[in-house]
Parts: sequence; C-alpha cells; structure tokens
Amino acid sequence: MIQNIVHPSGTTISTGRDGRLVLQFDKGSVDKEQTLKYSIQRPDMEYAKHSLNSKTLVASVSDKIRLNYEKSQFKKPIHLSGTLTCNEDKGSDFEEFDIKVVGYQDEKPTILDTKAERMTAGRFAGKLEGYDGAALVAIKRGKRENENFAETLKNELDLFYGNRKVCKVLLFYTLKENTTLYFKAECCLQRNLADIISKHKDHKLVFESMDILLPPHQRIRIRPTGSVGLKPGIKNHPFLFFMYITEENNTLFSVELNRGMGRSTNAIIEFSADNQRRGEITKADFSLDFLSSRNQRQTMSRANSTLSDIFKTQPSSPSNIRGLKNTV
Repeated sequence: MIQNIVHPSGTTISTGRDGRLVLQFDKGSVDKEQTLKYSIQRPDMEYAKHSLNSKTLVASVSDKIRLNYEKSQFKKPIHLSGTLTCNEDKGSDFEEFDIKVVGYQDEKPTILDTKAERMTAGRFAGKLEGYDGAALVAIKRGKRENENFAETLKNELDLFYGNRKVCKVLLFYTLKENTTLYFKAECCLQRNLADIISKHKDHKLVFESMDILLPPHQRIRIRPTGSVGLKPGIKNHPFLFFMYITEENNTLFSVELNRGMGRSTNAIIEFSADNQRRGEITKADFSLDFLSSRNQRQTMSRANSTLSDIFKTQPSSPSNIRGLKNTV
C-alpha cells in the first residue's frame, strides 16, 4: 500500500501521475497528523470500451481505491474526484447516466446517497465517509432497484475490476534438521491476516508480503534459490494453493542448505503464478541468521513484489510496506 500523511491544515492526494483519482481532505478533517494508506485498482480498459453500449447496469467506472485509516480520527467527509473510463475513440459526456459514488465495506459495494457532480468532461466529484474503499460509477438510467440489485452491482463491478481477492503470502520457519530447513507457506485473505499469524505463534514468521490481488482459485509455484534449493533427488517444485472459499490455504515444504562459492548468502523463496503466463507474485529474501534470532518483527524479510499483468498488484513503494523493515 502507498502511504500519505493527512494534515490538520488540509491535504490533497493525487493517487497517480495522471491524476485519474484525487482525494481532498478539508481543513479541520483531523486534529493532528494522521496516516492514510491506500491502493488503487484500475478497471479493465478492454471491457470498458464495450460497456457504454451494453445492456448492463454499470456503464463506466473510475479507478477504485482501497483505504486503510483510523476512521474515528477523521471528522469530515473525504472529497473524491475521478475520471470515468470510456471508449476513447467515441468519448462520452455521460449525460445519459446517473453518476454515483460507490462505497466499499468488507469488499461489498453500496451506492451512496450523495450525488456526484460534474467537474469537466468525463470527470466527476463526490464525498465519502466511513467506508474502506470507493469508486465513481456511471449507472444507466431506467434500471430499477430490486431484490437482485446489490448482487448485480457487485457482479458487474467485478467485471470492470476483475474478480480478484486481496491476499497476503506468509512464510513460517518450523524446523531445522542437519542441512534441511522446514517451512510452512500460507496464502490468506488480507482480512484474515491477524488470525493466521496468531495460529502460528509457535513458528517464526519469516516473511509477510505486501497486499496482492489473486483470482479466487490460484496455484502458486514455490521456488527456493540463493543459499537454499530443492533437496537432492527432488525435481518438482512445491505448490501453494489459494482457494477463496477456505481458510486452509497452506503447504509444508523443505529445502536444502546450498551454500557455496559465489552463491547468495541469503535464502530466497520465490512465489510465482503457475499458468501459461507465469509471473512473479512475491519473493522472500532473508538471511539464514534471522532464523535463529529472537525478534522476528524487527528483522523480517523485505516484501519484493513484482508487478505482473496477471495479478495487477497495486503501485507501491517498498519503503511503505506495512510492518516490514529493510534490515536484511
């Protein structure tokens, strides 16, 4: 996640160089400096090109923002302004649509009563208060709310943003026998992170990734390198399975110490997508000395995530990754 400071005197946060989504905090929104963490998810442009003329409920959307902040410390609504996607060849003034602010709570979208106002062609502004995510949405007129409205809204927004889940990859060290090291890898929903770590209090947490977006069902290849490798005689890499419907997304695996001239002094465990368009999801890079240290939080491995066109992880700076220290 990207991190910014909101000041009592007021703060403007542009979530990208192109200014597609901007947050404005009025003077007096906070009594003292507050930390705001966020990530951005951009819509699928190929899908957006065909959405204006389709028969769906949602015609167009802005970038979607996920927020992590102490809501009780913010006294005024957040002003949100963004550009709606459209077919760039034809363009759109969106006069035939109702522009709404959608608030997200626990990944569930809700259309807010506040009206979005037109700023310039294709750009609108609205207000948000008490939600952990938001987007501006063009709703086609004449679509009546019914018992299936909420489900339809969520399903169609998933088509724009992709039906991916916010996850964390965790790596726990469990045991050492001679030159063999044993680990347990977990892939969990971000909202289950604290529970998963608590369940493994007897194991050392070696690595916690940044937020990652994964499809509901994903097989993840685990590749040890650096000063560790597969045990002699083992040719196939271990796998970690992420299944959205279950919390038991873990696997036990072992590696062999592989220190030698010219090799890295650090152990590296790479996690990559196992499909035809392979790409690195994240990577644990840590010193073996860390495995025998007592304070795992102070020396935890860096989260070296790589952007991939499969998962479209959100823009971030390694220095802003929550709870991770660059000390290895």
